[in-house]
Amino acid sequence: MEYNTDIATSDTKQDFSDNSDGDESVGSPPEKVGLKRVAPRSIDQSTARKRLRFEHSESNKMYHDHTERADLVDAESDVRRELLRLEVQVKRDEAICVRVKARSELLALGVSSTVVDRLLPL
Repeated sequence: MEYNTDIATSDTKQDFSDNSDGDESVGSPPEKVGLKRVAPRSIDQSTARKRLRFEHSESNKMYHDHTERADLVDAESDVRRELLRLEVQVKRDEAICVRVKARSELLALGVSSTVVDRLLPL
């Protein structure tokens, strides 16, 4: 905090006698100014700067949170897409296994391979 240290001393006193004009404002002695607190502008400015920095950092956090969420949503959709692709591949492999098993059973029963190839192509 800054203090105003301007004090009227006896060295600076002037003779303020009544003047002939009758103007009281000119003839009155100056008021003594003691130690007086003066709120510096820098406190208001620093508070405003801190507030702006805080708001800026909050907006940055919100922006980063938003982009992070968007990245997570994108990553989640990529993972789901890959999972579905793998599930489809598993179903295809299961279908091939069922077809191969049926072919082997038909061949074991004595059905000709030309008929089996026509019924269950690979």
